[in-house]
Amino acid sequence: MTFKEFKTNIRKKIGWIGIGEFSDDPLASNSVESWNTFFNNKRFLKNYIEPKRLSFYSELVCKINMNLELKNSKSLIDMGCGTGHLLSEIQKHNPHLKLTGSDFSEQAIVVAKKTLPNAIFLSCDLYNISEDLVGKYDIVICTEVLEHLLYPEKAIANLMKLFSKGKGYLILSVPNGRRDTYEGHINFWSPESWRVFIEYNCPKNEVEYSLIDNKMTNLAIIKLL
Repeated sequence: MTFKEFKTNIRKKIGWIGIGEFSDDPLASNSVESWNTFFNNKRFLKNYIEPKRLSFYSELVCKINMNLELKNSKSLIDMGCGTGHLLSEIQKHNPHLKLTGSDFSEQAIVVAKKTLPNAIFLSCDLYNISEDLVGKYDIVICTEVLEHLLYPEKAIANLMKLFSKGKGYLILSVPNGRRDTYEGHINFWSPESWRVFIEYNCPKNEVEYSLIDNKMTNLAIIKLL
């Protein structure tokens, strides 16, 4: 047993589980069972909902508000909503939007409902989109999720199905692979490979690329044509 494994086991036994504790096996740690365990742990949630994450959400929402014609949009869904704090930030600036959050972790949905009681939340796997969600949204957000997936291309194909009349805005973000050192991620995109990935999976659309969060995050705002 390595010292890292020993330290992790001790912290798990005493309940000191933080975000860095589940990176030894990325495939296992990104399972629904693992995420349910994490979102059910108060110490994990305290570390997860940190000021840095909330600051990132605030910057992201400002970027969205600057680039999107939100006045003409009615509905928005956050796929992989986690604790619901991004949706909460969106509601502060856009109270007219009908907000929905979805996550494959049922325990995350329990937390999200407490964070934003007046939004709609449901458990849904990105690989198996519920028919109840298809064709209903003007804006689809999926932030800091694709790096956790074995098949991100399939996830994007499913996200495309959610748009009302096949048009709207798709907002995607992943960590900048040149700076991302977190071993719990499965995929790592540099700004260049991120652009190639988006152009291949979202062809013939208008895309604005940027680096946010002190260049720690790749962002793509995609206008479906």
